[in-house]
Amino acid sequence: MLFDYLRPRALEMQRITFFDAWASIYTKKSKEIEFSVTNELHLKERFREFVKVPELALFYSEITDFKTAKDIGLDRPEKNEILVSLEQTDEQKEMFEKLKEFAKTGDGSLIDRPKLSSNEIQAKMLIATNTAKKASIDMRLINENMYDADASNRTQAVADNVFDYYQKYNANRGTQFIFCDIGTDKGNERFSIYSDIRQKLIEKGIPEKEIRFIQDFRTDKKREMLFEDTNAGKVRVLLGSTEMLGTGVNAQERCVAIHHVDIPWTPKDFEQRNGRGIRKGNRVAKLFAGNKVDVLIYATKETLDTYKFNLVANKAHFISQIKNGAINVRSLDEGGMDEHSGMSYTEYIAVLSGNTDLLEKAKLERQIVQYKAEERVFLESSHDRDKKIRRCDDELTKNKLCLDCFNRDLAIYKTFPRNDKGLPVAEMKIGDKTYKDLKSFGEAINGILDKDNKDTMNYQEIGSYGSFKLVMIAEKMVSENNLTTFNNKLFVQGSLKYQYNKGQVPRTAELAGKYPINVLDRIEKDLIPQYEKKRNEIITQKTSFEKVEYSFPNRGKLEAAQTRLAEIKAKLEKMFSNANNGDIELSFDRSKANGQRVKM
Repeated sequence: MLFDYLRPRALEMQRITFFDAWASIYTKKSKEIEFSVTNELHLKERFREFVKVPELALFYSEITDFKTAKDIGLDRPEKNEILVSLEQTDEQKEMFEKLKEFAKTGDGSLIDRPKLSSNEIQAKMLIATNTAKKASIDMRLINENMYDADASNRTQAVADNVFDYYQKYNANRGTQFIFCDIGTDKGNERFSIYSDIRQKLIEKGIPEKEIRFIQDFRTDKKREMLFEDTNAGKVRVLLGSTEMLGTGVNAQERCVAIHHVDIPWTPKDFEQRNGRGIRKGNRVAKLFAGNKVDVLIYATKETLDTYKFNLVANKAHFISQIKNGAINVRSLDEGGMDEHSGMSYTEYIAVLSGNTDLLEKAKLERQIVQYKAEERVFLESSHDRDKKIRRCDDELTKNKLCLDCFNRDLAIYKTFPRNDKGLPVAEMKIGDKTYKDLKSFGEAINGILDKDNKDTMNYQEIGSYGSFKLVMIAEKMVSENNLTTFNNKLFVQGSLKYQYNKGQVPRTAELAGKYPINVLDRIEKDLIPQYEKKRNEIITQKTSFEKVEYSFPNRGKLEAAQTRLAEIKAKLEKMFSNANNGDIELSFDRSKANGQRVKM
């Protein structure tokens, strides 16, 4: 266990000393309908749901630093997945019926094997798995003498598609990778998938020298020459296994398509294969294919392909979400679709099985995940909307208090009589002394402000102008030479404290005397218009917030999808229960289309 090796002390702090303790905290068991290796439905108990996901993701992030190509802005082509869904041949249908019986009885004669030994009986499911894997791809892998080319349509579908891409990108010398981990070329007369595909391509007109097997190039020098020829467009089709062609291959410069003849067992293998063409330096894809590489996945309905996709689904959903660190849910259900990966593996399973209930189940699960994600965003925005409305209310309250104070002080100021120059006349005092003219009043103000004062915390009353107080406070100033000085600032105080020119009083005596008048004039000229304008802006903003939809608009669709999903799950569980009791035989609807290509 990764945490056990790298974070043992952290586990001890959580009192986790064995796996069951970890599982009891972060997982839940559930019973799910799944496919067996013989494509039969059965009920299986497994760890399907992970809980406390943010904590688990945070725990994981403490020992990892995961970055995707998108995170670092890597310039590489996008993946354009295409599922090539194939119908079973008559021979495959017959073989899978036999495999179902073999899995129950262990009778080797059903699958053209001698009587099983005691050890083989213990491993009959492994034998069934291996046989089913071969039958899913090509019946000649089981017995090349008993079955002919008509017993399988997969290699023909691959050859047809490869030739289409060969012609489409012939002018650009576009290259293609073909992956298959079974039926590899052994260099003898035994049947191989590789040789069969190559022969079909040659018959279609592709020169043999342009088709190469990675297994034929064992040394580093030979492989380097092969990759140079592939990048130069001399080799147009390169076949290989995940192990040999999936890593250490820098031949991406002209890649336009990647073909998965078989389905690997892990998401990592898919990524390694696709990485041969979906990587930096793919010039042809960038210039001539819309910076995309087509990834074709070949699968036959109602075969082991369904089971393998099911296994990959159980691994892929959790891995992709736990690594990207973007989990915003408390629990994670592996049966749900991956929010950032497009078509889910669950949908693959449904498409391949041909079961319309399973297909609808997969679609509903995807819709529900999407609706829930939208609902989370909506609820977050609704909560944010409510906070913004409350903030607007608070600002309107403060705005009204200020305007009330402004109007109250302005009403008092307007009661002052005016002289022949239009200036208000009011009693002017500094300390206990009254002044009759603005000049002497200004000199007295500057005289007080020039005195040393280091009190930056408290306002000191120095005089009055009519019913308004004159108060000063020291402002600490630090020069570039780190010299500290204190500068007195003057305010006129009514219901509020007002200032003009940032509290700096002019040095000219008469202008200094007019300072209170200039301050009080600002109430009507500047402050009231500014605050009224601000009030109207806040009201408009609040109205726009209030118009936002309060209830989640897709609530009905979400509930309908959840109800329908519950109905389908109940139907599938009942079907399974009846099948176990021998009341019915499970059967699936088949699509009439053969080799159907589904863009994902």
